[in-house]
Amino acid sequence: MKRLILTSAILLALLQLNAQTITDTVSIGPGYANHVWYSLENDEVGSAPKNDWDIAFETSSYGTSIHLNAGGGAELWVYSTDTTEWATIDTTGLSTLTKLYNSDTTWAIGAFDGIADPNDDFDLGWGTYSLATHTVTGDKIYIIKLTDGSFHKIWIKSLASGTFTFRHANVDGSGDMTYNVSKADYNTKNFVAYSLVNHAIVDREPASDDWNLVFGSYFANVPDGNGGVLPYGVTGVRSNIGVEVAVAENLADAANYTDYEAETFQTNITAIGHYWKSINMSTFQWDITDSLAYFVGTQNGDIWKLVFTGFSGSSTGNFIFSKEKLLEADTVQQVGILENEPLAATMTVYPNPNNGQEVTVVLNLLNGNETANLQVHDLAGRQVYTAQVNTNSGILQLHLPAQHLNAGLYIVTLTVNGQNTQQKLIIE
Repeated sequence: MKRLILTSAILLALLQLNAQTITDTVSIGPGYANHVWYSLENDEVGSAPKNDWDIAFETSSYGTSIHLNAGGGAELWVYSTDTTEWATIDTTGLSTLTKLYNSDTTWAIGAFDGIADPNDDFDLGWGTYSLATHTVTGDKIYIIKLTDGSFHKIWIKSLASGTFTFRHANVDGSGDMTYNVSKADYNTKNFVAYSLVNHAIVDREPASDDWNLVFGSYFANVPDGNGGVLPYGVTGVRSNIGVEVAVAENLADAANYTDYEAETFQTNITAIGHYWKSINMSTFQWDITDSLAYFVGTQNGDIWKLVFTGFSGSSTGNFIFSKEKLLEADTVQQVGILENEPLAATMTVYPNPNNGQEVTVVLNLLNGNETANLQVHDLAGRQVYTAQVNTNSGILQLHLPAQHLNAGLYIVTLTVNGQNTQQKLIIE
């Protein structure tokens, strides 16, 4: 019986597609009223008003970041690092304080987190992590301008056992309330939002696995003309956790350029961003840079090409672009499979590359009552993680504590019925 060894190069050759160019339009509405979540495979998968929330909490197991709805009009300042001052806060001197913004390069840093001391691993910005209790205790009071224009004070009191606890009130102390948000209730999403105006959860995001890009308004660091950057409200495209983007610039023929292997993929969430368009000050119309192409590596390893061809501005909020699927990734690389032997399992690892977030391993065991062995090795061959799973056929998820791994390249191996399925894992 012939034994087949499938190398990465052979797999790529087999999986190259006869790409078909599709023209699509995503509309975020007049006045850029909405955010739209988009799947390159399935088109639009969700839409929500951009200003129906004020803050949002990261829901992954190890996530601690808290975002501000700056794109919807909310503003944030640190008022005090002494929480005993809660009762005496006012807005005097607010104009002298520095506004805080979400990072425009990663979802892992929100406006409440960005002031963390980079030399203190336990300082998370809004609070301090305790190794003894494994909780985060809030140590700052903020002033927040809500999306309805009112000013409030807010204190993120703690993150304990997967639950965020926060307190907020009007600046004069009236309407003082404390709320709890459980991450486990929304763990299929990146974030769960909250409206301080309406005192309610806003469950606005689709499941993280369902989308690749989100279209809408956000704040970006824009060059200020003096060698620095200035946070500025823009309208553009951000990519999901686990998505990589390569930007191909100065192309003579962007429509026909497909050499993604010559480009560098990055995890910057605004790699697509807003720079593909600019306002023409003579015509007051939007000009599209026609020498740009974007290659998007999705969470499951597919590679798509995007070329933007139009933007309507605030009249309709239409983004017009072409897309091509250049590579359909097999989620497995099989080693030592006997010809005609049925496949026992598939595996997907994401986000990959990974910057210290929790790694999710999705296993699909194709036969019943299997025992699956999962191992992670570094390039020196040292085993850094192992787990055994006994289950009936079906899809299940495992979570790897990547925050304990050093930066480098690792090999994730799934063994079922003597078949090895391997993927590389990059820790940045």
